[in-house]
Amino acid sequence: MSRRIGVSPLRLATIVAVLAVCTGLSLGQNKAWPWSTGSLYEGTEPSQARMLEICPDVTGWIPTYTVHATWRSSASVYYDYSPNSGASWVGEMLVPSQRPYGTLRPALRALPDDRVWLSKQNSWGGGNFGVELAVQRARPPQPWPGSWYFDTKDIADMYPNALATTLSSGVSGDDISPGGGSSSLTSGQPMIYLVTTRQSASPPVSELWFMAIDTLQGHPYYECVLATAPSGHDFQPSISHTPGDYVHIAYRSESGRIWYRTWSWLCRPDWIRQGAQPIWDNPYPISSGFYEPASEPSIDAYGDSVYCAWRGPNEFGQQIGEVYQAKRSLFNPTYYWEGHRNVSQSPYLESGSPQGHTGTTVVWQEQVSGPQGAFEAMVRWTPGPIMQLSASPGHDSRWPHVAVVNPVPWGGFQYKTYALWSDKDRSSNADSIRFRYYVYIPNLAGSPEYPSYLAATLGTEEQSPYCRSRDGFRRYPEASLDIGRTELVYRLPYLDPRRDYKAELVVFNGEREPLAQDYSFGDRAVHPVEVRAGAWDTVYLTIPREAYRTTEATLTITRREGPHAALAGLKVYEAHPLDAAGGGQQGQRSGAQALAIRAEPNPFTDRCVINLPAGMRGTRATVHDVTGRQVRELTETRGALVWDGRDSRGECLPAGVYYCHLSTDAERSWTKLVKR
Repeated sequence: MSRRIGVSPLRLATIVAVLAVCTGLSLGQNKAWPWSTGSLYEGTEPSQARMLEICPDVTGWIPTYTVHATWRSSASVYYDYSPNSGASWVGEMLVPSQRPYGTLRPALRALPDDRVWLSKQNSWGGGNFGVELAVQRARPPQPWPGSWYFDTKDIADMYPNALATTLSSGVSGDDISPGGGSSSLTSGQPMIYLVTTRQSASPPVSELWFMAIDTLQGHPYYECVLATAPSGHDFQPSISHTPGDYVHIAYRSESGRIWYRTWSWLCRPDWIRQGAQPIWDNPYPISSGFYEPASEPSIDAYGDSVYCAWRGPNEFGQQIGEVYQAKRSLFNPTYYWEGHRNVSQSPYLESGSPQGHTGTTVVWQEQVSGPQGAFEAMVRWTPGPIMQLSASPGHDSRWPHVAVVNPVPWGGFQYKTYALWSDKDRSSNADSIRFRYYVYIPNLAGSPEYPSYLAATLGTEEQSPYCRSRDGFRRYPEASLDIGRTELVYRLPYLDPRRDYKAELVVFNGEREPLAQDYSFGDRAVHPVEVRAGAWDTVYLTIPREAYRTTEATLTITRREGPHAALAGLKVYEAHPLDAAGGGQQGQRSGAQALAIRAEPNPFTDRCVINLPAGMRGTRATVHDVTGRQVRELTETRGALVWDGRDSRGECLPAGVYYCHLSTDAERSWTKLVKR
């Protein structure tokens, strides 16, 4: 690849980033890097495959995050990483291919030990495609080695693929060369799970293939067909993995439904290396009815839950795209998906290509100003408003990818958000890949509920699936508790031994005498707690990594004084390192305010008041009926908007559902109003 003499765009972006750290300038601003020559506009497409990953790094003086990114430029795939949360980048690296006809549509997975796995679609020539895998260590910076696996099936075509990694098993291994390292089943090599669409030539059908691969041999240990469809169908598969080991796959059928596949029982990577075959459950629908036809699924496992986002029709059944999300609890044996919600809330604007992370954050592309308008990259947190990540007037910002660090009780309520997307300047047709790091701090009243990795419901007749041993429960006016005469025992599953966690333990002493008990994880250190009568106590304990080498920790609560051992609340959070590098607190970026909307009463009969945050001025509001027709424009008065249920001519509108669209120069949002 040719280089221009002088300061490259990447180096210039790096200099600007470093200056921003030193001078306090906002790094929340978008940064554009035309990293490589050629067409970059579809560089981050599709959104079913992850192209952005973050991994905690506690090896340096300042704990931070390593950010990994991949994209395609014309018929080549590139990779880059930042060792400091995006403040500076090492420099683009070409990922070579065994085939001379070009590669595209990469998928990325990164591990905290700096191993980076990348799959990509390669061209065999003549319109035929296969798949390649490559792996290397990110640090120290080095060129990517050649791809060590490529698909050799008799196929006519291959569509985009998605990638997931398991944990390393046994002793950690350092050799990641193709076919190298020990042949031992406890080699320390993680297993790679690849899911992809194949177009079979004989018979001519589309097949959804699953493959389990590692670096110890140059072909899959296990592969199978999960679904078939008429020839030419793209399943748009997405895959995720729960430590433990469970695989989660979402895909689109030819009928426009999103389906879910997983294993009936866990299947360790070493078992697969020995010849064991996973047992697959029957397909289970994620979308149905109202949310169909559906497409572009993005599945993500986090803690004891699995989340899926997808594109579906708007609430009126029109084929204007909306983004939806649903959740499945791993403790629900029926694979029931619940909590379906409309994330984008833009019934008259095309929204699609969603990607979610940790269940709390979803990004997507949205055509913000009508059918001929430009696309912007949007984001929504839980809880939180809809915001524009890209904010690039005159640009098309599409196929966004996201990684997020969730807020924790000891670190403040803030979402540290990393985003990557493709950008095209409509006036010059210049392409670029854009990255943004942004800290979002919601304006929440009261005591917010922090998003947890695991959460147990205690003090009920039905024993929590986390609880291994208790003698009953007790209810007080203030709280409900699990009770043990001598001890309580809980299992904490799905923990990644490469990451750190803290447990939140809450106890209430409803008795008239003091309570004293000890918390311990396995045979690790004991933490004593004493609670006086009628008092609460909350502690945050780091779970020792040695306690969950097998992805599951055991918490024991032992009574020392008082009538029993007790526990009122149990949650587990990821213990993220202090992210001192990078930048951009909320408010540093122009246009970062969030519209917090509260309509009262709703439903209403004669009058509805929409209250806006204090100091929010310049708000424009329009009311639309279910067909999208504007029926009224509202004017802000003293921080509120009042609608009397009439149209712009003063005529009383019929009862039904209406939508109020609010916008400022910085933000926009929708809210639903129901008139009785």
